[in-house]
Amino acid sequence: MRRVGIPQRLYGIVVMGGLGLIVAAVVFLGVLFHVRQTLTTLHTEMSEHDQARVMQVAWQRQGQAWTNLLLRGHDSGDRATYRTSFRKESDEVQATGEALKHTEHDAQTRALLDQFLTAHHAMGQTYEAALERFVAGQGLDPKAADRMVRGQDRAATELIAQVVARLDVLADVKAEVADIRDEGIAMVVAIGGLTVLLIAGSAFVSRSITRPIAETVVGSTVASCSGRAANLSRPPVAISSGLASPGPSTGSGGGASGSTLHSCASRLAPVTPSTAA
Repeated sequence: MRRVGIPQRLYGIVVMGGLGLIVAAVVFLGVLFHVRQTLTTLHTEMSEHDQARVMQVAWQRQGQAWTNLLLRGHDSGDRATYRTSFRKESDEVQATGEALKHTEHDAQTRALLDQFLTAHHAMGQTYEAALERFVAGQGLDPKAADRMVRGQDRAATELIAQVVARLDVLADVKAEVADIRDEGIAMVVAIGGLTVLLIAGSAFVSRSITRPIAETVVGSTVASCSGRAANLSRPPVAISSGLASPGPSTGSGGGASGSTLHSCASRLAPVTPSTAA
């Protein structure tokens, strides 16, 4: 089996790291886009919910203005004040409902808004007729005006409650925030795991590169030392034949040969302890 060369392994490290970074970037951007979309949706839902609450509060103030008008309408100043307040709150209910209907994307909510605005408009006409009669009588007969509008606000009251309930996303917001938090944690864990895998893969590939290099260096050192030792122990024939018989050994030649062998052994000692021994 053909062994993969060092350049190819280096290229493998670069490619592996690049692919890992691309995957991490894609995952991060995907999660970031999803979080952004979720936050945008939440902002829209909360804005619509706030508008519905404003409409409901204006509706309640309109009812309170009518009650005050009947109770204090015998005074001309109070009658004019509460009459103006009643009509102002009625106009605010209609304007807020129309604005909410044009921004709402949910079909069921729009249908409820249409029903509420229709019921509120019909109720307003009945209340205006009773108001004109009450004003014409100088505010002295509130019971007659009250009999004219009795039960007229029931349908509008139920419909506006349904609209607010439909848009009440406070509980859903907590769930969405929890989901966003979980997605953020998952993203961090995924990127961390990918980073660990990249480091482990790089370490493995690096080891596969450095180990053959170390083996090559050790083999070259062993071959070099073996050749030098052989040359010292067996001199060339031409030189040995021209020399006289050696006299008593002074130990100088043996010392040179021994020092060379000792040097090679010391170089190989860290790699091959058995040779040094």
